[in-house]
Amino acid sequence: MSSKLKAALKEPLLHFIVLGALIFVGYEFLRPGDDHPGAEIVVSDARGASMVQTFIRTWQRPPTESELNRLIDDYIKTEIFVREALALGLDRDDLIIRRRLRQKMEFFFDESARVSDPTEQELSAFLTQHADQYRTDTLVTFTHVYLDPQRRGAATKADAQRFLKELANPDSNVDPSTLGDPIMILRPRWEGAAQSELVGVFGTTFTNALVQQPPGQWVGPLASAYGEHLVKIDAFEWGVVPKLERVRSQVESDWRVRARLARQEATYQRLLKKYRVERPQIGKP
Repeated sequence: MSSKLKAALKEPLLHFIVLGALIFVGYEFLRPGDDHPGAEIVVSDARGASMVQTFIRTWQRPPTESELNRLIDDYIKTEIFVREALALGLDRDDLIIRRRLRQKMEFFFDESARVSDPTEQELSAFLTQHADQYRTDTLVTFTHVYLDPQRRGAATKADAQRFLKELANPDSNVDPSTLGDPIMILRPRWEGAAQSELVGVFGTTFTNALVQQPPGQWVGPLASAYGEHLVKIDAFEWGVVPKLERVRSQVESDWRVRARLARQEATYQRLLKKYRVERPQIGKP
């Protein structure tokens, strides 16, 4: 029995239960008999009306008298538990509560300092500054010959150069589809393929190299996620930055987001000056 008792006393769960019991028992016995002299909870008419409106939005009908009384009782219970929890300091070092309070502060600052409407000059400058964000996709039409390194091994590079000479010879009349290796997931010709689509299929390295090649001639090999490719570009349609009139709605929306974040950061920097901050010496010699 002695060994079992010692083992039980080492259980973390038991420690947690005992500690919790001591906190609440101590709170009940050590606090004055009249905890909150003069404390009151007032459920105003405005608060009651807000409860009714919330109920109507949820259930598409007004609450009955008993339902409204239950809503009020629940509000009072929540208010009492919140006050008692704050009195016990249960809000301290609670990550969820801290995050929620931060969110409410950020929302408060957003509401108290609304962003004014941007001018034409501000929108134009924003579009110029973030041009790549609105640039249309480059479209590429090309044919490729695929070489499988796992199948050809060390001969892959040599085979690529041999095929390239055949394709570049105007007198050979070789059919590109008769060269290279079959691969079910890659069609041999791509018509007006978007650059973003090609990145998703062939990978970034291949696509970036592809759009830099001169049109009208066979070049390569270019490496992709699958292997090596000989390519011939037939047509390019370069991406362009559209006029403001075409993307005004998106530009204005993005401008407002950036402006709101800038205001948040400015507010934070202003508040930060009110505090003396000591940082941990982690990572410093």
